[in-house]
Amino acid sequence: MRKVLLFVEFYEPGYKSGGPLQTIKNIVDVLGREVEFYIVTRDRDLGDKAPYSDVEIGTWQKVGMAKVFYLPQSMVNFGAIRELMLERSYDFVYLNSFFSFRFSILPMLVHRFVRLENKLLVAPRGEFSPGALGIKSFKKNLFLRLAKLLGLYRSSVFHASTEVEQADIERALGKGVVTRVARDLPNVVMPSLSNSFRSLPDSTPLEVCFISRLVPIKNLDVAVRILSACQSHIKFTIFGSKENLAYWRRCESLLRALPSNVSWAYGGELYPKQVKETFARFDIFLFPTRGENYGHVIAEALLSGTFVLISDQTPWERVDEVGVGRAIPLGNQQEFVSEIDSWGTLTMAERFKRKCEVQKNAVPLVIDERDVADNRALFTS
Repeated sequence: MRKVLLFVEFYEPGYKSGGPLQTIKNIVDVLGREVEFYIVTRDRDLGDKAPYSDVEIGTWQKVGMAKVFYLPQSMVNFGAIRELMLERSYDFVYLNSFFSFRFSILPMLVHRFVRLENKLLVAPRGEFSPGALGIKSFKKNLFLRLAKLLGLYRSSVFHASTEVEQADIERALGKGVVTRVARDLPNVVMPSLSNSFRSLPDSTPLEVCFISRLVPIKNLDVAVRILSACQSHIKFTIFGSKENLAYWRRCESLLRALPSNVSWAYGGELYPKQVKETFARFDIFLFPTRGENYGHVIAEALLSGTFVLISDQTPWERVDEVGVGRAIPLGNQQEFVSEIDSWGTLTMAERFKRKCEVQKNAVPLVIDERDVADNRALFTS
């Protein structure tokens, strides 16, 4: 059985980092009987000052289908990572980021200067998208220039989740870079939909949600501006970590200025197991993001029967074709408004029927055996 040493900044029982963590968990859940995964991760969740209280730090332990090493702050250095890389014979080293210094750049340098013979796989997870590169662009572009000049990734293989990301990687690193496309795997558990929807009065407000990290790239402020132009009676609920407090305060001022037909509430952070059950309560997931490498939260919304109103900056452009959502250019906010207001004219029975149709029609869109085969091939060839 192939052995993979995988570096990811955050892993279970953490949850605040969102998609990158979920991506790795889904790969492990699906392929863990065919591949031995050894995961090196932080000893605490995103933004936390204290380490986890319910795991052993600094030793290998079984977590689901993988063995996990929770790295204490004192061991995030060249020597400790070198020891972890050399303690057993791995077939692959997999880096679940490009720009993370401690969990990608440092392991890459160890791999290069120790001259390990196993293959190095790098998954940028959307870090080369124009939206992501525009954040802290000076440091990122400086490192990219150095990496190309020194040939740091000359023998590496890059894992792209889509053809769009493949093009982003080639644009950032040059046409000579070796890439493999394997779409991210979803969490396929589907919640049941409650018939109680149909018994509610037709005057019940349209339930719209935003579930994501509250950071600029996710565009909560744009979502609020869209809702401010809607005519329907709407209840808007926001879930997510207030990771960027300055940004949250800016959004909060916009929320307080919403017209009287739109009420809003902050629902706090959600544990991963709560996400789909929460989505199932809502009619629409409004997510005008600047860019998603995969968008696990979109897959979770669809499998929960929640119609998605998203930007065209994700790999989910087929939602229009299948009838489970709309992928709309960010420059056309009026189209978002029109779609929401069209939902506002539906009866509760019609809204429930559409939820059932979304959940049913989303299954072939979200789950594809070819994606499993492509991910398997990353670690077997």
